[in-house]
Amino acid sequence: EEGGIANGVKVYNNLVYNIDKVGIRIAGYQNNGPLQDIDIYQNTIYNCGWKGSYENSGILIEGSNPVNYGFRIRNNIVSNCPMQIKSNTSQDFPVTIDNNIFYGSNGSFSAQTTITNTINQDPQFVDVANLDFRLKPNSPAINKTTGTLIADTDFYALPRDANPDLGAFEYFAPTSINDITTNNISLLVYPNPAINTLKIAYQLNENAVTSIQLLDLSGRILLFHKLSNNVNGENTFEIDIKPLKNGVYLCKLLTDNGLNKTEKFIVSGLNK
Repeated sequence: EEGGIANGVKVYNNLVYNIDKVGIRIAGYQNNGPLQDIDIYQNTIYNCGWKGSYENSGILIEGSNPVNYGFRIRNNIVSNCPMQIKSNTSQDFPVTIDNNIFYGSNGSFSAQTTITNTINQDPQFVDVANLDFRLKPNSPAINKTTGTLIADTDFYALPRDANPDLGAFEYFAPTSINDITTNNISLLVYPNPAINTLKIAYQLNENAVTSIQLLDLSGRILLFHKLSNNVNGENTFEIDIKPLKNGVYLCKLLTDNGLNKTEKFIVSGLNK
């Protein structure tokens, strides 16, 4: 904005919600400095712009410097905003808007803006009242990502699959206690994602002293329990995870006879 060139900026895997003005803005309102190769992709934007008049959109493509180029808006979900997306109509350079869910009305665009493959359907969030913007199993965002760029992981740093989803959250089928039998796992954590309580089911071939550790992704132990009343076969244990912040964690099972298993789980419920 103050004279230098902003080049190669990538904005992805963000959750932006309940903002009274613009959610994501490619700005030009100060000195309108050069902006080049700007990619906005796989973000989830909800209920933004509701106090704005000009700033009344989820995404605002504002920059209009004549040397701007390479604005690409792709594979996002924008929902429940007065305008899901709009641009400065004086832009005389190409802008690409492709393969997004825009659930609701859109604003005006410059003649150089190309809008393709828009999905105008409810993205089917799990529970917006409780600020859970993960996808339901029937979401139109699942397996719909195309083109470049594509994020390797999602908002929770979990790996995206071979056919990634639109927005910040990759869909993962919930797990349950039945999975420990049907998939023959020696360790299962459920529900996953979890909100307040994590249940742990594990199989033992003999009575063994067991340690259960909850760790962050750097390997730091956050919670520790040592259990000596195990039985041969299936065992279950329940942990209060309310002290943990939202994010991705590891559950590690260790026994005194050498068993060492680790499973990744999500703590969700963004209003914890």
